[in-house]
Amino acid sequence: MARGFDPDDDEAYFRDEEVPTGRTTRVRLNEPVATTEDDPLDAFMAEINSELAKSAGSEAFESKMQKAQAMWENDTEDFVASYYEAYEKAPVQADEEEEEVEEAGDRRKKPIEPLPAVDHSQIKYSAVQTNFYTPHAEVAKMTNEQVAQLRVELRVSSTGSNIPPPSTSFAHMAHMLGREIMEAVRQHGYHQPTPIQAQAMPVALSGRDIIGIAETGSGKTVAYLLPMLVHAIAQPELQKDDGPIGVVLCPTRELAVQIETETYKFNKHLGMRSITLAGGLSKLEQFKEVKRGAEIAICNPGRLIDVVKMKGCNLQRCTYIVLDEADRMFHMGFEYQVRSIVQNIRPSRQTLLFSATFPPKIEKLARDILHQPVRITIGEAGQAAANVQQSVEVLKNEDEKWAWLSKRVDGMLQKGQLLVFVKSIASAEELSQNFQDFLGKKTEFLHGDLDQGERMRILKNVKKRVVDVLIATDVAARGLDLPSIATVVSYDAARDIETHTHRVGRTGRAGAFGEAFTLLTSDEQNKKMAALLAENLEQANQKVPEDLKGLAMKYGPFRAAKLEGRSFLGKKKGGKAEKSAFGIGFDAVTRQKETVQELAKRLDKEADQLAALNRQKIAGNPRQGLQGGNRLMAKSGFVAASLAEPEAPNEATKQDESSDEDLFAPGVTSAFGKTRQAPRPSVVQQPTVMQQPPPAVGARPMVSTAALLSAMQPPVQQGFSDGPFAASTSTRRSRSRRRSRSRRRSRSRRRR
Repeated sequence: MARGFDPDDDEAYFRDEEVPTGRTTRVRLNEPVATTEDDPLDAFMAEINSELAKSAGSEAFESKMQKAQAMWENDTEDFVASYYEAYEKAPVQADEEEEEVEEAGDRRKKPIEPLPAVDHSQIKYSAVQTNFYTPHAEVAKMTNEQVAQLRVELRVSSTGSNIPPPSTSFAHMAHMLGREIMEAVRQHGYHQPTPIQAQAMPVALSGRDIIGIAETGSGKTVAYLLPMLVHAIAQPELQKDDGPIGVVLCPTRELAVQIETETYKFNKHLGMRSITLAGGLSKLEQFKEVKRGAEIAICNPGRLIDVVKMKGCNLQRCTYIVLDEADRMFHMGFEYQVRSIVQNIRPSRQTLLFSATFPPKIEKLARDILHQPVRITIGEAGQAAANVQQSVEVLKNEDEKWAWLSKRVDGMLQKGQLLVFVKSIASAEELSQNFQDFLGKKTEFLHGDLDQGERMRILKNVKKRVVDVLIATDVAARGLDLPSIATVVSYDAARDIETHTHRVGRTGRAGAFGEAFTLLTSDEQNKKMAALLAENLEQANQKVPEDLKGLAMKYGPFRAAKLEGRSFLGKKKGGKAEKSAFGIGFDAVTRQKETVQELAKRLDKEADQLAALNRQKIAGNPRQGLQGGNRLMAKSGFVAASLAEPEAPNEATKQDESSDEDLFAPGVTSAFGKTRQAPRPSVVQQPTVMQQPPPAVGARPMVSTAALLSAMQPPVQQGFSDGPFAASTSTRRSRSRRRSRSRRRSRSRRRR
């Protein structure tokens, strides 16, 4: 049977109405052993499969499928709903700014049991071809010195035995990739391999296991994707209930959609199918797609385990597996699930592990599941891309953040779209509204409280350049490839340096130039992050601002390292710590001066605390009085300079450069498109420009001391419900009721 087909048949090939082809059935040796206890769901699925073979179009079949969908959806707990139900029952708190809880890593989510272990000695596996590498003539004639010099120029560090030289041109690999893949490479504008692609693709094509550590935005996806397609097309065709051959495990559904879209660009030229198995969406649609057969599966660990347990597919044909963002999957609690999936795949598999960071847990995983791997490192592990110009602004307080950003947003948008990171869902929605109301920008916000249909709509608008600004929590910081993002602003600093690295990596994709700004306040609580950012800038050979350096020096371990002239995070080599230029020039006199300055600051701080205690005594009921005063201040208006009319964005940058086919592949839309969720009204609109700037997110406007003391006075002859903070309490409860109604409507739509 021919592997390819006419490109005009692409749409028909991936159409939802497609029925299973009449492929010859091969008797499988050693089917998975069933458990002694009958599972009602397994029995029901066996009946469904029987009906599928007899009458796929009958009404009885559709009724059973609907019943199955209801069972599966009820089987998986909606963690967002349970979280907010618990939230509604809890007492109303004074501070409503919740930190975002990412869906896939929520501890309240129903745990996913790993797959049972498989005894591979009882299974007879057929031989599999994994080595497709033959060096190009120009590559073969390179000397060892030339190869070493080329790796230095590419900033590639590789360890292992018999490592193929880097290939700096796709033409050097054309005889291995084949005509169809090379045509897709040219069609989609891949001119030259990135450093990780130049070294990783020859290694993967030779059948070796890989540990790939590269800067964010360096092209890791294509580095493992093209060899996977070459591997899959060389294997025998799938039979009924076979597959997949290649599996990619990734932590989030957004990253799964992105990888599937990239996969479709190439496999549509090869006559192969790819599917997406991701959580949070219709399990029934994904089950139907995987039963039709697909050579490539892009999966979240939990959903793949669910589908395998439901007998939707097995992993006996899988011979090529990729762990993308493995550190993130471990951070989200998927270690045992990932290990169980890998254990269920034949020992003679080819395994590739890619990430931007390499913590100890991932290093242990690599030792356990990889066989004589080649370790490829681009730059330094955990380092941001060198083509991204980073800047850190240290501001006095939260009030200055909005003022700083609003003055520069027009200049940023002239270079491309803007991505702003915040720390919580409430901040994302509030800042998005500020951009629309006060700056007149078309804005969307992306966070973990949105359903998948809404997330896909937002990403589609960003890729089509319908919006100017995307406000996001860290749910968008990993894996998303948005080439139109020219500037990233961390409005709220990241929790750790790894998260910061992945935020920065959302710009400067595929070698393009980008800018990243981080806004820090000079509070003591930010001193550790300031130290980490200073070290990160130094490792990237970028200038460390003096105000950032001063804040970082307040952090004890960082200060001690710099006074000793060594790197804050540097590893000792040969008993000596790595020297750091940042530590040069400090002596005992400097230490003594700084000690005196710190003592003076501490005395000033204690004096301020005493003054605050005196004000609390005046207020009578200090805690409630202070809260009431703060709420009254937040509700009161204040006078500020009017903002200038923003310049019109460059319309040339808003042209639609990608089709819907490139935005979301059929493997995504077929699996995700039939969730029957009512569309939410679009946030994208042209808002009316107001003439007053808002207060900064989470900030309090400045008022006089007299006004503060007046607001802090306890209510006279009034009950709690009539007090100065009753209005804000009522507003908070009203907002909670509105959220509750919205969530109930959303759950009702999902059940229907």
